[in-house]
Amino acid sequence: MVRSLPGFERAVIQRYAYAVEYDSLDPTELTRGLQSRFLPGLFSAGQVNGTSGYEEAAAQGVLAGLNAARFALGLPEVHLPRESGYIGVLVDDLVGRGTDEPYRMMTSRVELRLLCRADNADERLTPLAVAWGLRPREDLERVEAKYRRVAAELRRLQALRVEGVSGLQWLRRPENTYRALMERFPPPEPLSPEEAYQVEVRAKYAGYIERQERLREKMRDLEAFRIPEGMDFPKVPGLSREAAEKLSRHRPKSLAEAARIPGVRDSDLTALAVHLRRGA
Repeated sequence: MVRSLPGFERAVIQRYAYAVEYDSLDPTELTRGLQSRFLPGLFSAGQVNGTSGYEEAAAQGVLAGLNAARFALGLPEVHLPRESGYIGVLVDDLVGRGTDEPYRMMTSRVELRLLCRADNADERLTPLAVAWGLRPREDLERVEAKYRRVAAELRRLQALRVEGVSGLQWLRRPENTYRALMERFPPPEPLSPEEAYQVEVRAKYAGYIERQERLREKMRDLEAFRIPEGMDFPKVPGLSREAAEKLSRHRPKSLAEAARIPGVRDSDLTALAVHLRRGA
């Protein structure tokens, strides 16, 4: 192949370089805290779990390291929900679905990517970090104060009249900016650049954000359907054989987890929901 390239007709390979071939564990044998289901106290992270890339390895290392420390201290395991951000999606995909090839985290894998933005990571993750002892309480107070100011400014813009419409509607026009609006109608207290950016993003993309929030509520409704640990899936009326086999293998803890397993169709979820409502 190399010698087929113009100018490489007499090329000689001295040594082969980087390989993308390696052995890995079956990630479906891990908990959502990246602990082995068979060897309590053993945590794993990185390419050994079937991922590819340094970012994926680092993301898993944060969660596995946190839970290893909690295990040593006798504290319960924690995990990031899928809706909390990219780490939650990464781990949920690996543990819930497994992978047949090196897994890379891509934006397209995240259903709520408009809610899981880089600019609002502090709002999403600081409460968890404080609850788990990774950040001081003062950090959460600063973040909460920041978003209170953002919410107050959005309310002010809603009440403001600009060229016959509310300030929010005016700001949603592509040609308008929050900077221009502030120059004409400055807020009572100046906002920081980060706060001003939040106001503009939430105003301009309000319709899309609201749609994703409705999707999040739907996901939470599915999460509320808890599946008993010892459920005999082949005996669930109306469940396809393929779905019963996949569910028996992956053992999802909720209807939301079951919905993310390849091979489980909407009709299977309906049959499972009816079975759960009957108190199975």
